[in-house]
Order: sequence, then C-alpha cells, then structure tokens
Amino acid sequence: MAQQGLGREHLIKCGHASCSCMVEPGKAFCSDFCAKASPAATSYSLPGKRDTGECKCGHSDCKH
Repeated sequence: MAQQGLGREHLIKCGHASCSCMVEPGKAFCSDFCAKASPAATSYSLPGKRDTGECKCGHSDCKH
C-alpha cells in the first residue's frame, strides 16, 4: 500500500470512520468501499449508501 521509502510516520488513517487502514498522504481512502461508504467523501456523486458501520474494505490489516 505505501510507496517504497515512505515510512509509517507519513501515512494517515483512512477517511472512513470504521476503517483502521493507513493511506499515503494525498489519498483519503484505502479502497472504493471506504470512499463510497464514508460520510467524509468529498463528492456525494459517488454511488452507494453512506455508512459508518462495519468496514468491509477487505484489507487484512484492517481491524474491523
């Protein structure tokens, strides 16, 4: 997920409240699921219901 040479100190938490994944600076979400499910999405033109429930991004590092 992180670019080579980028340390964890430069990563930020995914914008979906229920997700614990870390993303690179400049990205808001770790997956399309999180982008579409998050009320923090900047564009409400994304299809899908905004959901703050259980994260279903599918990443093994996500603790939810």
